[in-house]
Amino acid sequence: MNPLVVRHLAFHYVVPEGTRPPGMSCTPQRLEEHIKWLQENEFEIMTCGEVGNYLTEDDITLLRKHATLSFDDSTRDHYTNVLPILKKYGVKGTFFVPTCILRGIFPPVMGLQFLIKEKGAETVLTEVLPNILKGTFYSRLLEEGVLNIPDDYRNSGESDIAGKIKTIFNDTVPPHLQIEAMEEALSFYFPKVKMEDLVADWFANPSQLRTMGDAGMEIASHTVNHQRLGLMSRDEVCFEAEKSNSDLFTFLRIRTGVFGWTFGGEFKSSIKGGVKRSYKTAWNFYHSLEEVPEGDIYADWMNIPRVNEAAYRLD
Repeated sequence: MNPLVVRHLAFHYVVPEGTRPPGMSCTPQRLEEHIKWLQENEFEIMTCGEVGNYLTEDDITLLRKHATLSFDDSTRDHYTNVLPILKKYGVKGTFFVPTCILRGIFPPVMGLQFLIKEKGAETVLTEVLPNILKGTFYSRLLEEGVLNIPDDYRNSGESDIAGKIKTIFNDTVPPHLQIEAMEEALSFYFPKVKMEDLVADWFANPSQLRTMGDAGMEIASHTVNHQRLGLMSRDEVCFEAEKSNSDLFTFLRIRTGVFGWTFGGEFKSSIKGGVKRSYKTAWNFYHSLEEVPEGDIYADWMNIPRVNEAAYRLD
């Protein structure tokens, strides 16, 4: 019996060359190259939910050669750039949505990327972070040599300065402080612009997400606030999982059994058990440009690995 041949590709920003935001991205041309390669090599391109349905029916062997295309964070380019490409090739994708954007609130991690883009990484490191962390224990993390940049950031193509900013803010500062600090920073640096207007410019709006759903795309959960779940208690993770699912129904009339872990990584069984209460499958993310998982990738339905699309060569 031939082994499964599986390619679960994860994307973030999909934008033209020269407009790269401060995060993982690929060009629309490369996305097309991925799709053409998969089709030419006779992969069945599915949504994450469709894969989950086969798993629950113990029938995944019927699709030995299959792939998924998933897009994290619901940025506006998913509507303007990705949707037309998927429709052009007649394939479906899964779009992981942090549901605070449906209320006009910037997820802290994305707010940080926005500030880096608008103000520059050096300004964020030397001015923005000192201001928002002033008076807290976490301000000492700004001192040289206090912490190391994780390989995840370097392996995914981040610059050292962006990696340091994200290590301090995303990986160390407690989730509740991240939310408060980002609201204050955006208000301070953009006093004449409402947060909901900033969000509307950066992300796909509810109407656009409904259009994507109507076109056959899968809209799935990516928590409420897109924060590092490893910094949270089990109860906090359960809230993020359950609330994001109910948000998708409240704002979009969509129910999903698919959850996307934010940031990727290893999660305790108790944390995964909390997510399992609300979802059929949960999909992880490998940051590295070199690491492609081997073995039975469906051994744990709460930890199905997706791979950074840039890890694959297309020749």
